[in-house]
Amino acid sequence: MIQAGDEESWAEIVTSVLEFNPKEVALEYFTKNYLLYLNEVKLRTIFIKADDGEKIGTFTAWWRYTRIHRHPFVQWVDDRSGR
Repeated sequence: MIQAGDEESWAEIVTSVLEFNPKEVALEYFTKNYLLYLNEVKLRTIFIKADDGEKIGTFTAWWRYTRIHRHPFVQWVDDRSGR
């Protein structure tokens, strides 16, 4: 589960796999799209860790609202381990 301050790790991972450039753009995205829903993001975002505990990947299950339905989807799956 994601914790307070983990947005830095999230931004580093998604920047390292070229989803964003530079890291500040990733942090801006996280702030704008996730911090408003902090309780939800804590439930829906996890980190994948290497054996040494380094955060090397992230997974986020999110949703989009239409006027009628809430549509779930996998928003991010990023892995910088190179494996």
